[in-house]
Amino acid sequence: MGKFIDNKEFYDDIVEFFSREDVKSYLELKRKGKHKNVTPPQIPEKLGRYFVTLANHYATKGTWSYLPFRDEMISDAILRCCIALFSYDPSRNTSPFSYFTSVCTREFIGRIQREKKQERVVLSQIDEFIHNSQLDGAGSSDVVSMIEKYRDHTLVHKVEK
Repeated sequence: MGKFIDNKEFYDDIVEFFSREDVKSYLELKRKGKHKNVTPPQIPEKLGRYFVTLANHYATKGTWSYLPFRDEMISDAILRCCIALFSYDPSRNTSPFSYFTSVCTREFIGRIQREKKQERVVLSQIDEFIHNSQLDGAGSSDVVSMIEKYRDHTLVHKVEK
């Protein structure tokens, strides 16, 4: 497979996966809404490698490369690709590369939103600490300046500027 993904080979492997009997029966149960207590079929290792390669290479794009939680984004994207595989319809879309790239994009954005929400919680707790505490003495200005530096370097602060 190498560094890049051959879209035609990727498509052929997906078509082969969907031709398996266990996958067909699972998709039929899913169509009927009776798949909740059924374990999905195992995804072939080759398709898993496609997802790993796609997520890893897409994460090196400049938009995502500076983020400190890039590994979590990649893990989330691989998992989401495995889930989205069962929603992919090879008869309607012959470009799995673009389909799963958009899955990775949405998952990366979702991870950023979750991280920003977590940072907002931390920042609100810091603000609450500052307002509710009695910072006296020689070290209090050091604590406040350290907190201000943290606040200036958070993702929430950078994105909202």
